[in-house]
Amino acid sequence: MTKGLTETQFHRLAAFNAAVARATDPSLMMTLGETAFQREFGHKLFTLLKIDRNAGLMRRLYSSNAEINPVGGTKPIEASNWTQRVLVEGLHYVGRNRSDLKSVFAEHETLFDVGCESVLNTPILSRGQVIGSINILDIENHYTEDMCPLTSLYGQCLTQVFL
Repeated sequence: MTKGLTETQFHRLAAFNAAVARATDPSLMMTLGETAFQREFGHKLFTLLKIDRNAGLMRRLYSSNAEINPVGGTKPIEASNWTQRVLVEGLHYVGRNRSDLKSVFAEHETLFDVGCESVLNTPILSRGQVIGSINILDIENHYTEDMCPLTSLYGQCLTQVFL
């Protein structure tokens, strides 16, 4: 992915963008997002979190596994390197292994129980502000920085879900 999109990737991204643009139901948009992220990057868990700065929380808009990450659930926004990187600076976070996940997720044991040992967090921006994040988790060492530009393109197609 570092040398640019393949023709196939470009056409899949364009089709995804068109499908999301035509969708009138946010639930459908989020389901389309889960399907696209699964196809392009793979995941055992896919979540969308919206920032509620006034409440100091992130609210879960979507989860591929409601048993461990229910929709509507919240996570406090706490001062940390992860918060600074993802929610303030709008940069991706790639956690490659259990140690990385332990350093950023209080619920790491629950994630390990379902086979999630790596993460790629994609910040979603609107008008220069981070408004949420798309989070994909999978087996150890599944995600790399090379994936980040394409996750951003897919993620920005879903911006309206976070507004």
